Amino acid sequence: MAGSATVITSLLPDLSWIRAIGNYYMLPNVQLFKSMAAIEAEFLLRIRKGAALYSPELISQGEGGAYLLRDEHGESAGVFKPMFEEPFSPTNPKANSDTESGTEELKRGIRSGEPAIREVAAYILDHLDFSGVPLTLMVNINGKNGSLQAYMQHDFESWDLGPSNYERHQVHKIGLIDLRLFNIDRHGGNILVRSKPNGTNLLIPIDHGFSLPDTLDATDVWFEWYNWPQAKLPFDRATKTYVSKLDVMKDHENLRRLGIRKECVRTMILSSLVLKKGVSGGLNLHQIASLFMKKICGRKHKTFPSIVENLSEEIPALDHPHFWIKATETINSHLDKKIRLHRQLTQSFVPETLQLQPRENQLWPRNHLRASA
Repeated sequence: MAGSATVITSLLPDLSWIRAIGNYYMLPNVQLFKSMAAIEAEFLLRIRKGAALYSPELISQGEGGAYLLRDEHGESAGVFKPMFEEPFSPTNPKANSDTESGTEELKRGIRSGEPAIREVAAYILDHLDFSGVPLTLMVNINGKNGSLQAYMQHDFESWDLGPSNYERHQVHKIGLIDLRLFNIDRHGGNILVRSKPNGTNLLIPIDHGFSLPDTLDATDVWFEWYNWPQAKLPFDRATKTYVSKLDVMKDHENLRRLGIRKECVRTMILSSLVLKKGVSGGLNLHQIASLFMKKICGRKHKTFPSIVENLSEEIPALDHPHFWIKATETINSHLDKKIRLHRQLTQSFVPETLQLQPRENQLWPRNHLRASA
């Protein structure tokens, strides 16, 4: 990949359909719609100018093939991830003959060659840039197809600081995109942290290649943020409104046009419907995420299917004529019980008698004990 000979071609030259039913269909006005199109065009132009001067550089971090692209000033501008250069792919430039087998599945439900298009899918599904997924396009660079993502300047990775340094909304926005995509590879190294002048930290999610598996039976799913305190706090009004306006059927059309397998699109549909139901029912991020994770019990660590996995078994395939009705009815039926139980437990923690008791009466037991003594 010589810099002077680098040729970059967008594989999606007409992005209007993405903006129409994908990343921007929720935009409030046409002017903002046009500005996003200009941003994408400006990004590609910046990458092309830099590629004429600087060769793509193989990034040492990570196990797969990823290349840093610079702009004409030598600044980091984008990260290119070619298809079929993922970990365990035979054409991975970091491949070790002892470990790289060229197996068809990189992780359960993810085939070799699929992660690149999932990087694009995450960007498209992140409506209004709510979760902050960096601009990502599908391109061809010198004959290699892959995802090109805008490089995000950052100060840390999330595990460098710890959860106490992040605001509630910053954690919730990461959780939302992970659950919608059923991201089975979220860890502290792929949540970037940018320190803001006001002292707060901005979280930036990257690396969504291991998302949208073709099964909800993921044995190794774990979300980095699952046990963070913020995940156990209620969603704010803006987040609830955002989730309520997500159009899962349009997202389904979007992913199918991207060429993602129908089994994987089904995963997005079920995950999103569960998320919407959980948020509208008052569950917090931690409680919703627990629906996606297998249960491990007993000394022998016996594993039981997750609730979402059980739901998936009852719901027919995507091409079933009554898929949408069956999916909605099944999810509503099962989660209504969980939501009722949650409300009962929440109410039981704060008895109504204590809420209505006057402040002076609350001191009565203490004063009574003193008098008795």
